[in-house]
Amino acid sequence: MKDIDQNPRRVDRFELYQGIANLAPNGPDDGGLCVLKGSHLLHQAHFDAIGGFRETGDAGEKENGYTLAEGDDEWYKQQGCEAVKICAGKGDLIRESCFRFTSHRGTNW
Repeated sequence: MKDIDQNPRRVDRFELYQGIANLAPNGPDDGGLCVLKGSHLLHQAHFDAIGGFRETGDAGEKENGYTLAEGDDEWYKQQGCEAVKICAGKGDLIRESCFRFTSHRGTNW
């Protein structure tokens, strides 16, 4: 799943901070967290480029969440965002801001 963990109506400001307690080691070829470095700076430009956020991806007016459409990650890559697979050991704590792309199927970008 590729998503933004923030309400698409409020991408102009920092709104959500969360963390992950890693239960098992995961390396570059395992499933887990992937991010597009710098994408948090481009969400508003992305929505402007596609004519606004898509209702089908919206988690709801009062919810934090937006699921990107297939291929939206390519737009971010074309803007210079680098795909980074987060590798972590068992017991590691991972902090993340409101802007992330995740992969739960082991996809490496």
